[in-house]
Amino acid sequence: MQERLVRYSNELNKVADMLAEAAGSLGDRVAAGETDPVSREIFDLSRRLRQISRELTGDTLPDSGHNDFLLSLPDDTTIRRIIGIIYQNLGRTEFTVNALSKAMGMSRINLYLKIREKTRMTPVELIRAVRMHEAARMLREGNSNVSEVAYMVGYNETRYFSRYFKAAFGILPSAFSRKFK
Repeated sequence: MQERLVRYSNELNKVADMLAEAAGSLGDRVAAGETDPVSREIFDLSRRLRQISRELTGDTLPDSGHNDFLLSLPDDTTIRRIIGIIYQNLGRTEFTVNALSKAMGMSRINLYLKIREKTRMTPVELIRAVRMHEAARMLREGNSNVSEVAYMVGYNETRYFSRYFKAAFGILPSAFSRKFK
């Protein structure tokens, strides 16, 4: 039975990939709010298929497009420096794209263009992804509860942290941490 679910999950991922490929840079256009209703539906369907696939296999980590995203990022010194700066400021709730651009010595526009070109994420998405990646690691270790982890990765309010964590991993952080206890 599990083998059939995995095979079905792989087929759903293939369909999701085909939908995303057919739409071109649809994710970029959706993020910018420049899409027509049909394109938006295709994008949403693609995301939903991946989520169903994860639920079928019990995989609580992001799909292969984001899984271990730090390893999948291009081997670029600028991106490594950006990630390093984000990690140095991980617990600072006031760390924003403005602070990142200042630390990098770049304008916000140039920072946006560089990150977008190399990672296909916006600076806000990259900061959030690094925070969520680190939060998942901390929760897996099981040394801290959800509110402590939220604070350690720069969120003052656990409800926002939980919302972003669920959006990233498809599971609430409390359920995620219970899986590893």
